[in-house]
Amino acid sequence: MMPFVKTQHAILITLLLMPALLTVLPAEFKALAPEDRTTGPLNGDVVLQCQLVPALNAQSMTVVWKQEGVQVHQYTPGSSNQNHGGKTQLFQEELKTGNVSLRLTNLWVSDQGKYTCSVWVDDWYSEAYVTLEVIAVGSTPLITVNEPQGSGLTLTCVSVKWLPQPELIWTDGKGEDMSAKAETTAKKDTEELFTLTSRLDISPQTEGGVYYQCLIRHKQGQVTQQSRVQLSGEYFSNVSASWKTGVIILILSVLALLPGVVVLIMRNRRGKKKKLEEGKFTET
Repeated sequence: MMPFVKTQHAILITLLLMPALLTVLPAEFKALAPEDRTTGPLNGDVVLQCQLVPALNAQSMTVVWKQEGVQVHQYTPGSSNQNHGGKTQLFQEELKTGNVSLRLTNLWVSDQGKYTCSVWVDDWYSEAYVTLEVIAVGSTPLITVNEPQGSGLTLTCVSVKWLPQPELIWTDGKGEDMSAKAETTAKKDTEELFTLTSRLDISPQTEGGVYYQCLIRHKQGQVTQQSRVQLSGEYFSNVSASWKTGVIILILSVLALLPGVVVLIMRNRRGKKKKLEEGKFTET
């Protein structure tokens, strides 16, 4: 009877301790992050999302965030958090619901890249990946009209401090895209931000209205900056007048030289005729 009583006693103790055992034994979970890349503003803040599924309490787990393989934040139960120069932090109150997202502050260009969210407890481990892209919206484009060159004008559009490299589009008064006719360059400055410079040659024969617009936008089309310039008839009148003046000057110059050329030709002919009469010139 005694062995049977001991067995019952052991079973009873096990049943009583079962809830406690279940709370300390690690459960299977998975770290999940958005598939789409995350964007954040330059000098601003962003949250890199990472969530445990099911939503287990992560306060007793180790959480490590890395950027391109370099650790930027670590959370270990019972110890102080290790962050990246004060730029990173977890949401402490939300760890109990499995939220292990990372907050990044004062974003720099160097903060963009691939991040790894790693979570483990005992022998169970899971990780997820987040790609961060830092966005900078540049200045309003500045359009200048250069002095007439030949029979046309040159419009120059400049905008600075963009990230990533945006696209620049020229349109005329009818809304027609003229970008293919422009010469556009993009250069990085010392902060790794882009400066765009574009030159568009236009002529009096160019169809469309008197408005020309320079539009700059991120290729995702999220943010745009634009400016436009209105060209009055005086611009093209001045260009046309300067072109006509040049032609008139050329014609007058030719006319001024023409009498001298005629005199030389006449003198040459008279000399030949005189030599023939004197028998000193033999034509072949």
